Amino acid sequence: MVKTYYTDEQIETAQSKSILDVAHALGYDYKPVGQQGHMRISNVESLRHLELRPESNTFAWYNQDKKGNVIQLYRELTGSTFPEAMAYLLENEFSVSSYVPIEKMPYHNPYNFSETYTKAYHYLVNERKLDFEIIDLLCRKNYIRQETEHDNAVFQWVKFGSVVGSNIKSTNPNSSFKIISGNSESNFGFNIMIGEPSQVKDIYFFEAAVDALSYWSFNKDTIRDTMLVDLEGVKVESFINFQQYAQNLGVRLPDPSHLHICVDRDEVGQDFYNKVNIYVDEATGESLISDDRVPLESGAKDWNEYLQQTYEPDYLSVNKKGSELDSARIRKRTNGTYLLETYRANNLFQMIDCNDLEQLEKAVEDYDMTRIPHNDLKKFNLIPDEKGNKLNKEDDELEA
Repeated sequence: MVKTYYTDEQIETAQSKSILDVAHALGYDYKPVGQQGHMRISNVESLRHLELRPESNTFAWYNQDKKGNVIQLYRELTGSTFPEAMAYLLENEFSVSSYVPIEKMPYHNPYNFSETYTKAYHYLVNERKLDFEIIDLLCRKNYIRQETEHDNAVFQWVKFGSVVGSNIKSTNPNSSFKIISGNSESNFGFNIMIGEPSQVKDIYFFEAAVDALSYWSFNKDTIRDTMLVDLEGVKVESFINFQQYAQNLGVRLPDPSHLHICVDRDEVGQDFYNKVNIYVDEATGESLISDDRVPLESGAKDWNEYLQQTYEPDYLSVNKKGSELDSARIRKRTNGTYLLETYRANNLFQMIDCNDLEQLEKAVEDYDMTRIPHNDLKKFNLIPDEKGNKLNKEDDELEA
């Protein structure tokens, strides 16, 4: 079996191998193009747009919208996995590139964060249908923040208790804007540990943070002792790196079946699954890695799309008479506190934390309690029933 973990020094050594020598060893000829010393593959028609750049020891494949270092070039030209590419580059003699990479600076948070997370919460819970208690918890723990300039959601990447990177997602439901923050740690991403590391038995790999949180939302009542990982795309290097990071945290996976692939159910996701599927039962030839992509019969592409297909509200809607934008929702947390979400006619969204029913009643009164349906208010013991009786606490807990 090919080795699956390499040290930073070994990866640096592999990356230093001359990209021209490696291409030549694989049977590819090249000729100069332009004034910058770049080379273009000349003996294979399908690769005529692949340009080698010896001054930076990288390549750019224009018609495929791909670029990278010598490790990635070997994988593209041979269809190999990251471990196979590493083995080839370390075991064969090549000249060393004179290129010296610029030292990457440590991650430094470039954003000003809001003291609230209203827009991020509203987008993730009410637009993307993620579980409100999960998002509420992650926002309060600062795994998810809201930056002040555009109110975008910031997913912070935590490693050994420190933030080493982040990715940004617009909270505008009509925008597809998303980026990785500058100087974020390479081959890493947003990750959450559910349970103590020594007890964790499963790692789930996703293409995006929202997909990981969708899977958690969908399996909230059953998921335990689990690590959820956002690969920020389909990066085999991140897949390998996260396994090593988990081991350093104290995670001890029983066998490869506890690695769960949850990437998108599309051609790119299938290609990723094929590349990382290096653990095979010698007797049966079957894969040992678990395929936990969305059910094929659902027709969904990813776990967030699947979540939205099966979504059922977990809140009590208390729509007011009048404008459809002028309404409220009451959510009860598992710790017994409450959250009142209000929508004003001017489309202003606000969250009001209430520690107990007394505070909730005051918040509802301030909002205009007289316009909220009585049946909804009764469920939260905010008004008496027709006979003048209030629910007792036990009944309230059951019905709320």
